Amino acid sequence: MMFSIFLALAGLILLIIGGETVVKSSSRLAESFGVSPLVIGLTVVAFGTSAPELGVSLMATLEGSADLAVTNVVGSNIFNLAFILGVCALVAPLVVHLQLLKWDIPIAILATFILTLMCLDDVITKVESVGLVLSLIFYTVWLVRSSVKESKDFDVKLSTTKDLARSVKSRIYMFGLFSVGIAILVFGSKILVQGASDLALRAGVPESIIGLTLVAAGTSFPELISSIMATIRGNTDIAIGNVIGSNIFNILFILGSSTFFSENGLSISENVGNYDLPVLLTLSVISFPLLLSGKKIVRWEGAFLLLFYIGYTGHLFYRL
Repeated sequence: MMFSIFLALAGLILLIIGGETVVKSSSRLAESFGVSPLVIGLTVVAFGTSAPELGVSLMATLEGSADLAVTNVVGSNIFNLAFILGVCALVAPLVVHLQLLKWDIPIAILATFILTLMCLDDVITKVESVGLVLSLIFYTVWLVRSSVKESKDFDVKLSTTKDLARSVKSRIYMFGLFSVGIAILVFGSKILVQGASDLALRAGVPESIIGLTLVAAGTSFPELISSIMATIRGNTDIAIGNVIGSNIFNILFILGSSTFFSENGLSISENVGNYDLPVLLTLSVISFPLLLSGKKIVRWEGAFLLLFYIGYTGHLFYRL
């Protein structure tokens, strides 16, 4: 028991370290190419902070723990929308960029709705997984191209050969850090899956509950930390974009790629299909009018989201 707890805690710590390394290095790489803060939040930071979820779900799939692979994503998305946005709104009101309201939040809701439809037959097939991954590729390409068109005024001028060499060295260094961060995340994910699965079996707690709570919250720590820091620094575009982008990435790429590596697709448990996915869809829909009203999330709305998450978590253990 103690060794399983040690593995789980060690895995969480490694995920936080690896996640922070990936976020910092990838953010600086993106900035060096002149990408806007909102797009950085929606893509590089969001995808980087979702690397723990990717590692956990892939490892869980390869080890035959389909429940953990699916509930990790569903639980992380619920944690992102309810807990992270709630905490950040309590720190400071979150101003919402118009692009989020027009495109990215509706896309996140659509992705959640499509996932819910896919799970009606209690399985995500390999054919469906290909569609999910291709959708993310299309979304990312569209997002970056749109950002480039809107950032015509951005122009990096390198006055000397030394400046050029310094820039290249900086990018190589950041790419090296990014690679190290990914390696830490993969290792951390592996031991977290092992520790969490052992704890679930020993304590008699269903693997799905562990995935929806401990693993989901643990793998979302990078999103939590980066969003809080962005909010404190006044970069609410990155804070909200990180959450919305992570949710899109989790559904389209993590579940898509995890399903591809499974033998017969990812099976969906009855509780997840009948309860947790509808909760995620409801929360996604609720978040839109919250963001739309005044184009910001104020403190009382943040408190509401936190209470929603506390009630949801309490019900998870009540249904045991």
